[in-house]
Amino acid sequence: MAGHSKWANIKHAKAREDSKRGKVFTKLTRKLIAAVSLGGPDPDANPRLRAAIKEALGSNMTRKQVDSAVKRAAGDGDSGEMIESRYEGYGTGGIAIIIDCLGDNKNRMVAEVRHTLTKGGGNLGTAGSVAYLFQERGVLCYAPGIDEDALMEAALEAGADDVNSHDDGSMEVYTVATDFDAVKDALTEAAFEPHRADVTWLPETSIEVDTDTGVKVLRLLDALEDLDDVQKVYSNADISEESYEEFNT
Repeated sequence: MAGHSKWANIKHAKAREDSKRGKVFTKLTRKLIAAVSLGGPDPDANPRLRAAIKEALGSNMTRKQVDSAVKRAAGDGDSGEMIESRYEGYGTGGIAIIIDCLGDNKNRMVAEVRHTLTKGGGNLGTAGSVAYLFQERGVLCYAPGIDEDALMEAALEAGADDVNSHDDGSMEVYTVATDFDAVKDALTEAAFEPHRADVTWLPETSIEVDTDTGVKVLRLLDALEDLDDVQKVYSNADISEESYEEFNT
């Protein structure tokens, strides 16, 4: 998000996630089930499952919960078929939004996404209407206080695409999406454990919104993230700290 530290925005997002941990676990379970359905229950032979397990454990799911979801998907219970869908649309202020969904009923997914967008002052677009405004990249985020020079050197050695630092001391390491796991593993081995790391869709250019519009955008994004079938929501809104503070009061 141009002009603002990603670390500051992540602190707010993390607080919302912590307050919805039960729902987060449900979404992670769906991701595990989908990974098993597509590639089998052996994480050594299924990179997608391996990544899903790592994400689930990193979000404080227990090993028992993870194993239970994998067993269900492998046939020890009725896990149901998971369908992946991506929707594109617009929000308040003309911002672009990408919504990744995973659920067992496509008609319900699109209806809920459309309703939430409309209620929040946006609208559902067609496939490809906003995706061209984004680029898929890996992002590793580090809290203020990290040794900038050491992290930069280690990141470039690991094959990172770019490194950004901010006035508050936070840093982000960017990778090509396909290099994300290798760079993350190399940095972790070098004692640079990120606070948060993910493959995400980053906007090529951002739309700066005023404080009031930023609050409306945050409410819309939060409502979309709260839908059971929604896994990830991406936008090109450049939202100020003031908007986050007002949103959280």
